[in-house]
Amino acid sequence: MIESESDLGGPLPVAGRFLEDYESTELTAPAGERLTLFRETSGWYWAEDGAGRRGWIPARCVDPDV
Repeated sequence: MIESESDLGGPLPVAGRFLEDYESTELTAPAGERLTLFRETSGWYWAEDGAGRRGWIPARCVDPDV
C-alpha cells in the first residue's frame, strides 16, 4: 500500500507515498457471522458483514473455507 522512497531496513523516518486509498475501520463480528471477504493483506481481511458494514478483521479470526 505504500511505496517507500528509501530502504525500509534503514533508520526511520522514511519517506513514502500511498499507492491506494486506506480505510482504518476495524470490523467487529460475533462468532459464526458469515462475512464476504474482498482482500487479504498483512494478516487482515477487508470484509463485509450481513448488514453491509465493511472493515478490517484479523485473518486469524476467520475461517475462509466455511
